[in-house]
Amino acid sequence: MKYCPECGTKNDGFKFCPNCGYNFVETTISDLINNDLQSIPNNEAILLNSFTDKIEENSNEISTKEIQLGNKFLQATAFVSEKLMEGLIDMNGNWVIQPMFDFVGDFDEKNYCKAKLNGKYGFIDLQGNWIIHPMFDVLYPFDEKDYCSAELDEFYGKFGFINRKGDWIIQPTFDLIGHFDEKDYCNAGLNFKFGFINRKGDWIIQPTFDLIGHFDERDYCSAEINGKSGFINRQGNWIIQPMFDVLFPFDEKNYCKAKLNGKWGFINRQSNWIIQPTFDLIGHFDEKDYCSAQLNGKWGFINRQGNWIVQAIFDLVDDFDERDYCSAQLNGKWGFINRQGNWIIQPYYIGVGEFNEYDTCCIEQETENGTSGYGLMNRQGNVIIQPIFWEEIFFEPNSDFGKVNQDGKYGLINKLGQWLMQPKYWILEATNYPKIFKASTNNKYGFIDPNGSWVITPKFDYIHSDFEGNDMAWDEKKQDWVYSYNSANDDDSPIPPKDRASIR
Repeated sequence: MKYCPECGTKNDGFKFCPNCGYNFVETTISDLINNDLQSIPNNEAILLNSFTDKIEENSNEISTKEIQLGNKFLQATAFVSEKLMEGLIDMNGNWVIQPMFDFVGDFDEKNYCKAKLNGKYGFIDLQGNWIIHPMFDVLYPFDEKDYCSAELDEFYGKFGFINRKGDWIIQPTFDLIGHFDEKDYCNAGLNFKFGFINRKGDWIIQPTFDLIGHFDERDYCSAEINGKSGFINRQGNWIIQPMFDVLFPFDEKNYCKAKLNGKWGFINRQSNWIIQPTFDLIGHFDEKDYCSAQLNGKWGFINRQGNWIVQAIFDLVDDFDERDYCSAQLNGKWGFINRQGNWIIQPYYIGVGEFNEYDTCCIEQETENGTSGYGLMNRQGNVIIQPIFWEEIFFEPNSDFGKVNQDGKYGLINKLGQWLMQPKYWILEATNYPKIFKASTNNKYGFIDPNGSWVITPKFDYIHSDFEGNDMAWDEKKQDWVYSYNSANDDDSPIPPKDRASIR
């Protein structure tokens, strides 16, 4: 079982934390919507559309830890009364906000920071004092007009909006709420029906729909009723009648991906088919008007006339990159094709990633002992780092550093595959500081630079987990993390007494 590193919520296979919106994977929900190559049930497709922007807004806050006063703090943890608590430290390793919270988020432009204590969320100031006391079960970031959506269990799990004083400006009477758009429409749900409210909490489109999306630049909003989808305007009237199984947003050339009777095609804003629904699955059009499509279990690419420009002969295909490389699978193996459908790199690998700006990509390949490992390959198909690593090589966004796992320990390489830091760290994670990493060589962590020099020496506590989320304990004699199946009262247990209660 994985736990969200931001709020501690269990992750049962979600791409985003259902509580705080933390991104567990590199792909965002909008990527899932726009690049979907799998059949998504009607309700899931529209529901994802409805709340994508809100979750992405929360994810952006998570990745931005600038403070208006020019201060930057690092999140750190320590055991307090046998419980792992979180606070904030400065670049000298001194506590700015003491470790007394279950979770500490990020300060916004008005120096409000979301924090969690005893299972409830509130907001703290730069001194760690509560501005809004922890009484909420869910809190999202404030918007540009200082509206914050919140949920309280004592109101039977209802959502509303609070202001920066913690007062309700829209009472918690809704089952679900989205976010306000540029015209102050907010999608909301009540009694399993959806509509739109204004900033006073009044219905401007009555909750008569089974699901709704969000309005585009031409004021089209996808909506579902009685299992069929169409588009409504801002008066709540149908401009495309609900007669489709699934609808996606219109693209920049006014093509809308639509499903009818189990087949996919594209319609225009007059609801006419411009590409007939003859495909089993379809993707989206790229800047050169290639769209992936599946027919009879095989994938290829069509143009905007619906004609095949790359024949459907592949098991799977991805998107073309800026240099017209597309990863494709054939007979269970991955390689790269060009826009003519010819192999540039033969299908040889269990898996391949995307090429970066240094023209290298991660590969997964079988090893001699029958397992698989991860390495790096260039655009000529040459392996520049042998597939010896335990995990996929992941480069942080806007970073030149890639984290690798060898024999259970982490190190850093650059995008050319050159070693920057040998794998010797139990944990190695990016922080909000460029080129500063959270790292540990034993049961304490500190912060290092890309050269492996300690910026803040290791003195902070953490709980180490294996790949499956099972917690482990530090064995001083072995200088290693071990599993403990002994009783917490067993003196032979490698878990220190003060730490035993902290193991989940």
